[in-house]
Amino acid sequence: GEIPTEFGELTSLRYLYLSNNELSGEIPTEFGELTSLRYLYLSNNELSGEIPTEFGELTSLRYLYLFSNKLSGEIPTELAASLWNLNLSSNELSGEIPTELGGLTSLQALYLHSNQLTGAIPELSALTNLYSLYVNNNQLTGSVPAELGNLFQLRELGYWGNEMLTWDDVSDELGKRVDRAVLRGLYDTNGGEEWTNNDNWFLSDEAPADIFSFSLWYGVSADAGTGRVSGLDLSSNGLKGDIANALEASGGLTDLNIAGNGELAGELPLRLKDLSLLNTLDISCTGVSVPADTDFQTWLSGISFQKGCTLSKVTGVSVVAGVRVVAGVEELSVSWNQVSGADGYKVQWKSGTQSFDSSRQRTVGGSTTSYTIRGLAAGVRYKVRVTATRSGAQDGQPSDEAVGTPAAPQPPSQPPGETPPSGGGGGCTIVSEGLPGNTFAGTVFNLLLIMSVPLAVFLRNSSDTRGT
Repeated sequence: GEIPTEFGELTSLRYLYLSNNELSGEIPTEFGELTSLRYLYLSNNELSGEIPTEFGELTSLRYLYLFSNKLSGEIPTELAASLWNLNLSSNELSGEIPTELGGLTSLQALYLHSNQLTGAIPELSALTNLYSLYVNNNQLTGSVPAELGNLFQLRELGYWGNEMLTWDDVSDELGKRVDRAVLRGLYDTNGGEEWTNNDNWFLSDEAPADIFSFSLWYGVSADAGTGRVSGLDLSSNGLKGDIANALEASGGLTDLNIAGNGELAGELPLRLKDLSLLNTLDISCTGVSVPADTDFQTWLSGISFQKGCTLSKVTGVSVVAGVRVVAGVEELSVSWNQVSGADGYKVQWKSGTQSFDSSRQRTVGGSTTSYTIRGLAAGVRYKVRVTATRSGAQDGQPSDEAVGTPAAPQPPSQPPGETPPSGGGGGCTIVSEGLPGNTFAGTVFNLLLIMSVPLAVFLRNSSDTRGT
């Protein structure tokens, strides 16, 4: 149903989350009365109509998420100057990007992609806090402004999917921002969370010094001089879905290998032919097709290009059977039966409401039928499954789940921090209670005790000698 206009009467409201529902109709103009509002999330609904110009009156608004709806019309020039994050992507917005957006100097992220926007990218050089800018998949024209290279906080710039937008005389530093956006587009579009190996992909988001260290990312190579992405080898890595057209913007790419991803589909982006440095391309054993465009076909004939599939069977490998789990101290030892034709195994584990994903996953070679999962929480029940993999083929189906509960470490025989009494070989401790050593009686008593020890030892030794 529709959003009640009465929400506009909640003038003390600061947070309103209505995302991921089936809301329809227009956004109430009464929202302009919510002057205390800081967060407004209306994404992933079926809202239609135009974006209310009344949003410009929300002087406290920080986050405005309207993405993945059916909003139409132009982006209003009246938007709150207080905005930090504006996401209007995946709608039906048209017209030009308002130049007024360049005056929202508090903006940190601006997402306008996947609309029907036209015209040029406006002057945005005043957005010195901007770290993410996506305008891809629109109908923009002109050139990518070189001035964007002066936004030193900028980490990602997505501009692909605009057929008439060109990239002229832009620095390698800005190119690295594009490369990072390209990799994110590939990751998000092609199931990156479930890849066989996605080590270090975006794990450096919170470490600014490493955000462009692409050579640390699995399957990524970087040019030693420019720092730009030069190679991608994600073969047999579980990519799926339509091939991302983000690849058309990876201007420094020389080698691209996506072979062996059987669930990868779609058509190669036409503008891939504009990558002047690309000289090797391998799409073998995938569902990716080649455009019929004559110019594209001519370009392909001039580079090293591989397609088709030489494997007689690309439908995958058998299901792993006989998965067994043995619990150890904060670890689980997993073993399974070998699968014919497998050249690797993917071991996954989870607990509670967790899902099986790449954060709890390890891949081992095909000659291995065991793996020990370490660093687990003691006393927690874990589920484990194993999947057989093979280069150039789809992964097998996951095995039946096995369960195990890691044990806790055994306490030491002597409590931590306690040490044996120090002193002579006898190891005895003499305690005098009730007779303080600073009194005459206490002093005499302590002296007698001290003298009694060697005397007792002497008598014992004498007795032992006589007995011998």
